Amino acid sequence: MTSSLTLPQLRRVVQNGWEEVVGWLISKPRITELPHPEQQILFEFASRLRTTLRSLANNLAWDRLIFDASSSTLGAHALADAVGRRAPIHIDTRQLFGIPQRRRRTAAEPDLAIAVHVLRSAPELVDLDDDATPRHQAYLPTNIHTQGWLLEEHVRQLDDITDEPCDGFLFVVYSNKAQRRTAVDRREVASWASWHQPSDALWWASRHFRAREPR
Repeated sequence: MTSSLTLPQLRRVVQNGWEEVVGWLISKPRITELPHPEQQILFEFASRLRTTLRSLANNLAWDRLIFDASSSTLGAHALADAVGRRAPIHIDTRQLFGIPQRRRRTAAEPDLAIAVHVLRSAPELVDLDDDATPRHQAYLPTNIHTQGWLLEEHVRQLDDITDEPCDGFLFVVYSNKAQRRTAVDRREVASWASWHQPSDALWWASRHFRAREPR
C-alpha cells in the first residue's frame, strides 16, 4: 500500500538528500576534476532520492523519478544547445501525493525538477602536451563568466517550469582548489547565492523555485 507524502515533506527530502550528497562529495574531492562532474553528482543524488522516496511511499516498486544527465553540461556543443534543455532530475509526484491520474495538478501538488551546476576555477597551472591536451587533468578550463551564463540558463529554465506547475531546485557547487579570486568571489557570477563552505576548497548554494498556478 502506498503512503501519501505532502509537499513540505517532499521538499525536506530533497534538501536533506542534497546535504548527504555534499558529505559524499567532500569524501571524494577528485569528482570536481572530472570533465563533467555534474553528471556523477546528479547520478548519486538521483539514486539517493529514488531509494528514499520508495521507502517513504512504502512502495518499493515506485519509479516515477526520471533521470537524464546527458544535457546537464555544455560538453562539446554550442552554447545555443544549452537553451531549452530540461532539468536532469524530474519527479512525477502523482503517486507520491495520491493524485488521481485524470485530476489536474495544482501549485499545491506540483511535480518537482532538480538541476545541479558546478562552477570551478582553473587549476594553478595547466600543462599541455604537443597536441594541446592537458597532461595532468581530464578537461580544459572554461571561462568562469561562460560557466555563469550556463548557470543563469538553469535559473531561467527552472523559473519557466513553475507555471506547469512544477517546483524547481537548483544546487550550485563552487570548487576553487587553486584559491583564485574569480568572478564568483567578486559576486559577478551567482550574485544571488548565499554560500555554505563545507571544506577549504568547496562551497555550495541552493535556490528554490516555487510552483505557480498556470496562467
